[in-house]
Amino acid sequence: MLREINEYLFHEFGFVDGEDRISDEWPFVLCEVGTVRGAPLMQFRHEDEDFYVPTDVLNFLPVGGMGVDDFTLADRGVAWLAQQRPVDLNTTSKDDSVPRILERRGYLYEVASSALPGADLKIVEGLFLQASGRQLALVTDGDTSWLVGDGVGRLVVPFPKAATHIRVGWAVAKSELP
Repeated sequence: MLREINEYLFHEFGFVDGEDRISDEWPFVLCEVGTVRGAPLMQFRHEDEDFYVPTDVLNFLPVGGMGVDDFTLADRGVAWLAQQRPVDLNTTSKDDSVPRILERRGYLYEVASSALPGADLKIVEGLFLQASGRQLALVTDGDTSWLVGDGVGRLVVPFPKAATHIRVGWAVAKSELP
């Protein structure tokens, strides 16, 4: 398994030379740090940045300050979000039950402004959840980020260097939504 992960990472990181050297321990030393979805969670370091590799899918994500428990929590939130059939603010839909992008964006700015009055906010990620009709957004004022939206109120979201969808998943799992 480690060799296969390293082969995947070799290509994903765009290495050119050394394909014949790929092994369990090269180009990266992969350390098992926990379990996610019943499969080992691996971690490796590249250029002073740590990454997680869930082994049930070929993917790697920046750790971004998350411990294994936080990553596991985020993974549960991401799974719940996937069941909700999310539509982001960059996606149009022919489905009449999905509001237009401008309506969704406007609604999320209203919700964010109500939850955080006076803050100069930017929407990092906005989601319309088709299964429930709820809307959620990860917003920031440049220093702090929050999850806001239907049924959430506001929830501070740490880990600014983690992948956005992982941060949203963490916040959703911390909220009362799932």
